Amino acid sequence: MATTYRGPAVLVIGLDGATMRLLGPLMAAGRLPHLSRLSAAGISGLLRSTIRPESSVAWSSFATGLEPGRHGVFGFVSQSPGSYRGRLTTAADLAASPFWAHLAAHGVRVGVFNLPVAAYPPRPLPAGSFTVGGLGTPGLASDFTWPADLKVGLLAHVAGYRLDVDEAGTSDERLITELADLTRVHLAAARYLVKSRQPDLFVAVFMATDRIQHYLWHHLDARHPRHDAARSPRLAGRIHALYEQLDAAVGELAGLAAADALILVMSDHGFNGCGRALSLNAWLAGQGWLQLRAGAAARGRSAALLGRLRRLPGLRRLKAALPGLRRVALTEAWHPDPTDWIAWEGTAAYFSDVGGIRINLQGREPQGVTAPAAYDALTGEMIGRLLALRDPLTGHAPVAAVYRRDELYTGPCTDRAPDLIVEPRRDADDPRANYLLAYGAPPGSALFFDPPRLSGNHDLDGILIAAGPGVRPGAFASAHIWDLAPTICHALGASPPEGLDGRALIELLPRWDGRPGAHDGASSAGATAQDQAAGVIAAEETGLSAEDEAAIAVRLRALGYLS
Repeated sequence: MATTYRGPAVLVIGLDGATMRLLGPLMAAGRLPHLSRLSAAGISGLLRSTIRPESSVAWSSFATGLEPGRHGVFGFVSQSPGSYRGRLTTAADLAASPFWAHLAAHGVRVGVFNLPVAAYPPRPLPAGSFTVGGLGTPGLASDFTWPADLKVGLLAHVAGYRLDVDEAGTSDERLITELADLTRVHLAAARYLVKSRQPDLFVAVFMATDRIQHYLWHHLDARHPRHDAARSPRLAGRIHALYEQLDAAVGELAGLAAADALILVMSDHGFNGCGRALSLNAWLAGQGWLQLRAGAAARGRSAALLGRLRRLPGLRRLKAALPGLRRVALTEAWHPDPTDWIAWEGTAAYFSDVGGIRINLQGREPQGVTAPAAYDALTGEMIGRLLALRDPLTGHAPVAAVYRRDELYTGPCTDRAPDLIVEPRRDADDPRANYLLAYGAPPGSALFFDPPRLSGNHDLDGILIAAGPGVRPGAFASAHIWDLAPTICHALGASPPEGLDGRALIELLPRWDGRPGAHDGASSAGATAQDQAAGVIAAEETGLSAEDEAAIAVRLRALGYLS
């Protein structure tokens, strides 16, 4: 006799970039009743992200239960070995299999929807389990689901399905409207997937929180230098309505879960207002450690002009309406090779799209000039000067910390990381004291400037709300994003893969006595590290085409992740 499906036993709802800075006041005002109910019924607190707190890195740690030095993803761009070129990161770059593949291999029906980077390209899973790619998926024409036929059903049942919003040339008002529509179709997709595929574990990620906070934080914070006293209050009301829509989505998905399900609402990182930007390549050039090629500054000015044109409201609609302009590209192809503008023979270091300062080291880089014997002294001098740096306009220190890569990472993938990871100031109450790092060049750019489009930036503290029968109400002391993989495994009665960096959060597992497989349900005791590695995709088999890279790069550049 077939067993009646009761809903997911574990439901994970990701609100990308969600922060208690915004959710807390709305919950206190009674405007987010579903999040408030879950928080009151269970436990809530801050979820520490990765350093750097970037979606590609953080979601990869969520997926694997590992720190970046062991899963191998350090940003949306990966360094090509023996080259100055970068390439866009995909799930093929993960050096370990995600926890859901491990669970699926041990009989758990898993479903993962819209997870950034770690779910595309999709990896094979046993029958009954599925994934749907999120940020990092080139487009709807790509094979972004496992199994492949799931794409047909998804697009047929969810009218107007889309991966993300098109920010370029979009007004603030239009962006809010598009994010509301994105949330609507993603909720419809999640509903369809749960009801049609009946997973035991369902993970769904909503991106509207991240987008609204990147682009429109200034409408929510009167302290932001771009806050408009006449216009911002009206737009803030519409933004708050979007948060209410997301709260309703949380409530609907929670209603689809089993009555005794563990429900987790989490974010991969937090957010805060940000009023200033720092170009580390301009800083390196000013310190004499980076030399520009002849003409690089002019190319940089042309790229900046093109960037401003892309942001003009209505330009894309005008281009579509005029036949003579249809073949004119509004986005230049992404050139991940800094050789276009760096003279390597005079360059000791550069800030790369990988997300940190990379030393132009002899024997490692194609045209390395820094001798290995000078490495420690050079990086030490850079750290000292960066920490002493001050913004002449505000007097603030833009850099909160600088890490050598072996201070942060210990795993076998550490050599993929930049040599120095620079952490900008993110946590000040005054957004004018917070900084984002300008990626890539742009060649000849100012050292400090006001970001032309972005008014919010990631910070280290995301959110975690957990509810379910037996979860004792209250707050927990601390948790890290890589703690969730072993926690979810134990909640489903399965031993996690061996050797994870995360710990099972016993605060969420009150019935767990510490023994693997102690929950009711099937146990996978005896799982090995070999299980963890199973299903890893060979990177050479899943390389993105030039067209795929261009499509993804448009989105990532708009979010400030690419030069």
